[in-house]
Amino acid sequence: MGKESTPSCEKTEGFFGPDLLAEGLRGRIREMVLALVEQEVSEVLSAQPYERSTVSRPTNSDPLSSH
Repeated sequence: MGKESTPSCEKTEGFFGPDLLAEGLRGRIREMVLALVEQEVSEVLSAQPYERSTVSRPTNSDPLSSH
C-alpha cells in the first residue's frame, strides 16, 4: 500500500493556511460539551442521597423515548 491518494492535513495547511472554520467549530463544540458536563456534575454532587429529579426521564419500556 504505497503512497496516500490524498494529501495530509499538514500538507494542505501550508498551502491554504489554517482551517479557521474547523478550529472555531471544534472550540464552540468543546465549550458546549464542557458546560453540559459541568452542569451535570454539579447537579449530581449537590443532590441529596436518593433524591428524585424533578425532570421526568424516559425509561427503557417507553416506546416513544429516544436515547
